[in-house]
Amino acid sequence: MEIIKDYTMIFTSASLFTSMYHYLCARFCGYILESEKQKTQCFIYAITNTIAYFLVFFLELSHYWYYFIGGTLYISQLKLMGASFRIALGIASHFIFNLATVFIAYIGIFSYSYNVSPQFAFYDPNMRLDIIFFTYFTLLLIEMSTYKKIGLANIKTILNQGKYTNLLPILAIILTLPMGFDEYIVIIDASYNSQVYILCISSFLNIVLYYTVLHHTVDSTNIASYRAQNDITKIYYDNLKTRSQAIMTKANQDELTLLYNKTYIMNYTSDAIIEVAKLDKTHGVIFVDINGLKFVNDTYGHEAGDRLIKRVSNAINKSIRDRSDDRAGRIGGDELLLVISNITSDKLHSVAERIKHSISVENDMESMFHVSASMGTLHITPDIAQHGLDYVLQQVDINMRLDKEQFYKEMEIDL
Repeated sequence: MEIIKDYTMIFTSASLFTSMYHYLCARFCGYILESEKQKTQCFIYAITNTIAYFLVFFLELSHYWYYFIGGTLYISQLKLMGASFRIALGIASHFIFNLATVFIAYIGIFSYSYNVSPQFAFYDPNMRLDIIFFTYFTLLLIEMSTYKKIGLANIKTILNQGKYTNLLPILAIILTLPMGFDEYIVIIDASYNSQVYILCISSFLNIVLYYTVLHHTVDSTNIASYRAQNDITKIYYDNLKTRSQAIMTKANQDELTLLYNKTYIMNYTSDAIIEVAKLDKTHGVIFVDINGLKFVNDTYGHEAGDRLIKRVSNAINKSIRDRSDDRAGRIGGDELLLVISNITSDKLHSVAERIKHSISVENDMESMFHVSASMGTLHITPDIAQHGLDYVLQQVDINMRLDKEQFYKEMEIDL
């Protein structure tokens, strides 16, 4: 009872800091496990751990009971809170490692400060109560600093990944074993100076090694998390890009023919003309006017007329699809405009002939009406480009009308 009378203040403080430390640890466990009854459980665990530790102290049991009871209580409370054994062992080993390391460090510090042997500091009840007070006060500061610096979210990430959770208890056990060896040295009574230096150096190295590895583990998990997030972001970006392209395509596309619409093809033609004027390139345009669309609409209905437009458009797509810079668009009911990039005058006429042939082939699949179209071509030179878009469209329209007249003359001859 003398101990309590002489050290009432220290005992009260030690109890307070011990309870605070265990409460902090329990709250940490509750956060990691997302326990619904966190606050109540944390309070109960804190009181239970504190009572158990001071029973060991007053019963003057071996100090190894501290580690055994501490580990057992932590693992038990974590299991009751719903943790797997792997996570429970990972968290418990972290707390026991810190407890063993700081406890041994203070034995060395008190031995040096009071100029007593480590054995005296280790076994004397009064001094050991002081050591318990400072041990738990330091543990409280270490854990608060750890949670703030590393972050509870990062610690949670470590514990939720198998390879990192397994690393914590292995690391803690490996680093705690030297502490047990140091305690054994104290028990067999080596020289005073050697004991003090060994205890302090071992404790310091343990803390440095453990928290260095812990920080690198956080970095590793953050890199893994970043990579996972980056992959998710990439998938999201690809989906967004695909959807954006689909929207842009729909906005620029003629619904019936799936060629480009009037706005797009006019802008593209204008850009092509500017290229010819400024960059000394040569492009070509082909103006296509579908023959007999009004007759088909009036005779067979608009569904047949739409089919005629689609057949001509399909033939055009087949003829220019290998030229990636070529564009074809619908600018009116029966009018189509093509831009053929980087082409000579002779080759432009060859493309037009190929399109005509492709259109004529469509008749093999159509029995209701005749599929044909009149075309005008214009090779855009720098001189022509200087006059602008309207002039180019006017000239190619004139050429198309000449072809249309030839078509009607041939029709009259056939009749």
